[in-house]
Amino acid sequence: MEEDEIDIRGLFGILRRRIKLIFAVVAIVMAGAFFYVNSLTPYYTASTLILVDPGEKNLLSPEYSRDAYANFSINDVRVNGEIEILKSDAVAMRVVDEAGLLTDPEFGFPPSIIVDPEAIPRDPLFLLQAVIQGFKGSTNVSRQGDTYLIVAEVSSIDPIRAAELTNIYANAYIEHQIAIKVESIRKVMDILRARLEDARIALQTSEASFDTFIDKNISIIEEQSDRADLSALRALYSSVNSQSLQRGLILDTLEASLQSEDWKSIADTLQDDAIRLLETRRQTLEASLLSA
Repeated sequence: MEEDEIDIRGLFGILRRRIKLIFAVVAIVMAGAFFYVNSLTPYYTASTLILVDPGEKNLLSPEYSRDAYANFSINDVRVNGEIEILKSDAVAMRVVDEAGLLTDPEFGFPPSIIVDPEAIPRDPLFLLQAVIQGFKGSTNVSRQGDTYLIVAEVSSIDPIRAAELTNIYANAYIEHQIAIKVESIRKVMDILRARLEDARIALQTSEASFDTFIDKNISIIEEQSDRADLSALRALYSSVNSQSLQRGLILDTLEASLQSEDWKSIADTLQDDAIRLLETRRQTLEASLLSA
């Protein structure tokens, strides 16, 4: 017991003798930590939620598919794919363009480096890629649990700028997805337009073949069947074809006159008294305006 008491007393004695040194070390460590924390630049993070709709859309039927939410494993893959699109360079490039980050004081470079051809590096693609990577380094994209919500975050030294960049980031992702869907629809429309043109040509060919067959064989059918009414039908058929061709020519003339705003030609083509009267009044008004 006496040895233990002597050791404790010795320890307290050492502490009492070194108390100034201990306080000095603690004060130096606390001061260093204080100055280090104050020297750090504070960053503010803003976040937004993006909902991923796993339902498939049909171009011909805008209703949701019945099995849109049935296969959760496929939906998980789709949500993870949307997260990778959010992290892609294509979306980041849209943000750089819309937010003007190339010359931004935080993410970009001074205008002198971009404009000056002697500046290093000279390659503008290198500068653009550096800004894109810098912006991507300030972002964080994650999934909200097992839901179809994606959390997109952007950090900046300015809280207002962080909120603005977060909104631009979300809008850039949505615009990117819309552009992809519009491009796919445009390609489908081009394919359908080509198929419709092929079908129209095939229909015209079939109609021409049918007309040729009727013209060549109508007399034989009349002789073999003793049908006198077929001649009348043939004459009516020829008359209808002639009227159709004539109306097509008139329509083409009217379309050309409308494009060139040739109102006199339209009145002469339609042979309508009311339109002629309107054309006469128009000419009279033009003459009055010119004289005035």
